[in-house]
Amino acid sequence: MKNINQTSKNLLNTNEPQEISLPKGENLTFKPPNKSRRWKHTKPDLTVFCFIGNEKLAIRYNLPRKKYSQKNNWGYWTSQEADQKKYICNSCLKKILLGRFNDWGIGAEKSRVFHAYLSQNKFENNTI
Repeated sequence: MKNINQTSKNLLNTNEPQEISLPKGENLTFKPPNKSRRWKHTKPDLTVFCFIGNEKLAIRYNLPRKKYSQKNNWGYWTSQEADQKKYICNSCLKKILLGRFNDWGIGAEKSRVFHAYLSQNKFENNTI
């Protein structure tokens, strides 16, 4: 115990300033390195407008598929080349498609995808 107290006193009574060498111009705030490779190759969200309701919405990039989400792309649902650049918000998509798949010529597989989105609450509000 005596050695610890003596060391503490010696440290407190030093008259010599402690020199700390820091690189000039470097930001000294703590920034942990981002070692996650997952987010290095992602792309920013697309900001688009619903072609029916004219609401602003964000389309997220799907990293495993290496393309943007097709859920709000009207061309994905109709399989029409003319509709590939049209985007639709979740509320308009539900109003149009719910129960009317045959009217729009949407096949059974996309109907199953739509109902899977419904059951997983994927149609939450995505407007900005």
